[in-house]
This record gives sequence, C-alpha cells and structure tokens, in this order.
Amino acid sequence: MRAYLAKTWNICRNYVKNLFFVFSHSILLPLRYKIEIKGDEYLDVKKGGVNKSVLFLANHSSHIDATIIGIAILKKHIPLSIWALDLTFKLPYLRWAARHNASIQVVKVPNINERRSEKHTTNFHKLVTRTGDGLLKGKNFLIFPAGRCKKTPIEKIDGKSAVPLIIQQYPNVNIILVRITGLWGSRFSCATKAESRWATRSIRPLDMFWQSLKMIFLNGIFFIPKRKVLVEFIPAGPEFPRHGSRLEIDRFLENKFNESWGPQGEPLYRVPDYFWRERYTEHEYLTKKYIYNLNLVPKKIRNNVVALIADKADLDSKEVDFEMHLGRDLGLDSLDLVNILNDLEDRYHIKQLVPEDLTTVGHLIAIAGKIPIVCEVSSGAFHNIEEHKSFKFSTLVSPFKSFFGPNPPIIK
Repeated sequence: MRAYLAKTWNICRNYVKNLFFVFSHSILLPLRYKIEIKGDEYLDVKKGGVNKSVLFLANHSSHIDATIIGIAILKKHIPLSIWALDLTFKLPYLRWAARHNASIQVVKVPNINERRSEKHTTNFHKLVTRTGDGLLKGKNFLIFPAGRCKKTPIEKIDGKSAVPLIIQQYPNVNIILVRITGLWGSRFSCATKAESRWATRSIRPLDMFWQSLKMIFLNGIFFIPKRKVLVEFIPAGPEFPRHGSRLEIDRFLENKFNESWGPQGEPLYRVPDYFWRERYTEHEYLTKKYIYNLNLVPKKIRNNVVALIADKADLDSKEVDFEMHLGRDLGLDSLDLVNILNDLEDRYHIKQLVPEDLTTVGHLIAIAGKIPIVCEVSSGAFHNIEEHKSFKFSTLVSPFKSFFGPNPPIIK
C-alpha cells in the first residue's frame, strides 16, 4: 500500500511540475513574442498527423529556438527529447528544463567542434546509436542539424553527420522540418553585438532578469513591444534524400531552411525594448577571412594534405581544390577533421587545433606548412532590415487633425 501511494504521489507531482512548466511558458513567452504556428495540424493524430516517433529537424537562429519550438510541440501533448550542446548545461534555465523529464528531456551533446578528446568522440557515437534506438521505441527528438546558432543571415550546415547517421539507422523515420523565422536580431541571436547578446557563454542570469524586469515595469505588461515569430512545421516529402550522402542531406536541409528568405538570407528584425522609445539594440555580425601565400608551402606538403583530405572525403585528389570549404563543399564533419588534425600534428608537429579553427583546404595546407596566416575580420552587411516601430503619441491626435483639418479651431 505504501509503495502504491508513493508511486501515485510521484505521478501527481510530476504531472503538476510539468503542467506548471508548460503553463509558465505559455504566460511568459507571449509577453515578448507574438508566435504564429503553421502546419501544427501535422502534429495532431486526430487530423491525420503524427502517429509514430518523429525526428524534428529545425534551423537555428537563436538560443531561444528550442524553447519556442519545444513549447509548441508540448502543447500538442507530444513528449520530446531535445539535443543540446554540453556547454549549455551551465545555464540554470536548461538545468531546470532538464528536470521535467516526464514530457521533455534534454540530451547532452559533446561539443566536438570546439573540444577534442577520445571521450567526446565515443560519447557522440553512443548518442547517435541511442537516438536511433529511441526513435525505434517511439520517442520524438528535436535536433538542430547545423549544430549551433547561425552567425550570418544564411543558415549553413557545414559537414554535419549526426542527422545522416541517424537516418541511416532508421531510414523510414517520420521527419518533420521546423523553420523558425523572426529571431535573427533578437538578443539571443548572433546578430546582436557580443556585449549585448544573451548567448550561452556570455549570458548573465541577473542581468537578463533585471533587463526583463525593467521591460515589464516601464512598458506595463500589456504594452511590451512584441517580436513576431513564425514557426512552420513542414513534413519531409518524398524528395527528402533519405538514402543520400551526408552532403546531399545537409544541402537539402540547408536549402529548405533558407528558401523563404532568398539569397541574402533572413531579414534582420529589430524590435525596441520600450513601446515609447524607438531605440534598438546594436546589431553586428563578423566574418573572417584568412590570407596566406600557398607558394611558400613545399609541394610535397601540399600534395600530402590534399591526399589526406581526398581520402577522408572519398574523392580523387584531382577533385579537391584549394578553395573548397572542408565541411560545406567536401562534407567533412568534426570527427573527420579531428582525425585529419591528429595525423597532421604527428607528421608536421603543428600546434593542437580544433575543427572550429579550420575553413578551407588551402587554410589547412597553410597551417601544415607553418606559413604566416593573417586573419582579416570584417562586419557583415545586413541587406534586409525590418523594424518594429515604437508607439508614437502623435497617433492619438491624428484622428482629430483629420477631423478639424490642418488648422483646428481655437476655442475661446
């Protein structure tokens, strides 16, 4: 009897905790975000939507994407597991979210792109296997194929292998693409200057709380300027390359996520903090260009590096060009680059690097040849800008101006 009561108590407690989790987000998110959902009928079993495990694949514009998408899915009473980089578990919010494991689970993903170790590589392979097994058992997963928030207006998926490996395990998995628009320009995005950004590494919970409190107090709850966010659920059609290569799958996803924005990428969307003051957060994104002279590198080293890269990319050396991007053009993922770096460090005794440090074939040759490399940093251009205008008190008197004309009567 005691065991039965304890079990009942735990069930009720978890139900209340998860109900509070969803309810609190349903109240807090609408204060700042006006969220529109399209395609949510594909999440409803009664309407012919989801009826088995689902692999949700989403673009990644900001650090709040998972929260907004996750709540939209949970409202349909669909339990969800979300992939999140291990470094994000330092955030109190994520630790709180991870405790609500009756309806939502946060899965820790090793950050191989920025940290190298055999442990991370092993854990990554285990994670892919567990995810495939989970899908077979009916679990649902939300994964961001790009692996991190985008740093330019265009979503880029440079040689990521997680999703192709999962689909390879379970080719018939039900896939729904999720495209979220309107957060490029948010404090949670990389379009905001680093000092004002609410990012995983730089976020300060007390500053965030204080800024949010000021916004609520100085605007009043009902007058906080709303950021319009569109979340679209798009079933993967027959054109999805389930049996394609890593590069084919990544490129398909990239094109699908970017198709509604055009070649210049997602518009920068600026929203003021206060309804009575048209003042926006400073925005900026940086691009890097590496300058070097490959003529200074001995031909033997150039050929060796190209041969090593070609072998990993399953290509002929003649098909590899110095300007090719290691991930985007050749489809090499972080694990491939770690293996290449291990080989080059043994051969040429270069300093220890991580995949994040690499860009093109030529850049890797320059590193192996130990020639001077200049990193040129410049600001990227925002070609499309949309602004949420602040409230103007002049709009209150505009109807009277139109009624009385340009010269209203003087009452004596």
